[in-house]
Amino acid sequence: MKNVSILGSTGSIGTQTLDVIRRNADINVVALAAGTRVSDLAEQVREFKPQLVCIGKEELVPELKTLIGDMDVKIVSGDEGLIEAATIESAEIVVTAVVGMMGITPTVEAIKHIRTLHLPIKRHLCVQVILL
Repeated sequence: MKNVSILGSTGSIGTQTLDVIRRNADINVVALAAGTRVSDLAEQVREFKPQLVCIGKEELVPELKTLIGDMDVKIVSGDEGLIEAATIESAEIVVTAVVGMMGITPTVEAIKHIRTLHLPIKRHLCVQVILL
């Protein structure tokens, strides 16, 4: 069983990644992170039951808690939360599908924690290579 953390889970690449996971019983989602799509994220949390979930803005945490408050999941937010999702100890694979520069720091932190990275965004990858 491989444990994966998905940064940008409600976007196009994130949802496609989750479609692949649905078809592969040997992959377990341990963390999900999204920007502002609270309802979509809550649905994903209910389906995949991660240990940790990150929403992009602190002010959206109460809404997320209302939707998933009955579940055993740690809720974090903002840049620190995104880093926590990227570096969660149980993740063996981190999929960074966050748009633009927002994904740089969590990706670098995941590298420091020696995770297998999947960087499906071309521009993001170019910036990463230049910085590294």
